[in-house]
Amino acid sequence: DKALNTTYIALLLFFIFMTQSRTGWLLVAALAVYRVSLSLLLRFRQRERSAILLAMGLCGSVVATLVITYLPVLLRAVGKDPSMTGRADLWAAVFHSIMKHPFIGYGYGAFWNGLNGESGHVAMSLGRGWIPAHAQSGFLDIWLELGVLGLCLILLTLIRALIDGMRCLNVARNVAAEWYLAM
Repeated sequence: DKALNTTYIALLLFFIFMTQSRTGWLLVAALAVYRVSLSLLLRFRQRERSAILLAMGLCGSVVATLVITYLPVLLRAVGKDPSMTGRADLWAAVFHSIMKHPFIGYGYGAFWNGLNGESGHVAMSLGRGWIPAHAQSGFLDIWLELGVLGLCLILLTLIRALIDGMRCLNVARNVAAEWYLAM
């Protein structure tokens, strides 16, 4: 059973590596960090976990700041385009549209209409003959359609899910809760 699991995981990692998808590689690394962090965290008593989570959050913030600061350098180092194949330009154009209706958005399903309306302005600003059908970012799409109010509701839902998942782990070590938190 253990040999089969090890073989399965090794094959999955091999296939993910062979895809040459840097996002896939990044997700595997993030999942490994999550798994190791969770294993370490669960070794401590519940009272100590808060301090450890705070320290992990601070370290994560420092790493995130460094990654954001040096993103073009990091992307070039792994052989990728710093504009993320045009996504950075798209995000800038989308953000410009968001700022026209930041609080309530354009309405659910009402923004991406090809060359009609504001989505046409986004497409024209890209100047590539590309007509995007979405923002290539779930958070930006939610902000476009539902405004900052909708985005806050989604973020609150995610935060609540994390809190619920951590509560489940505090009650008892539960593989389902670990999977839930990983997702």
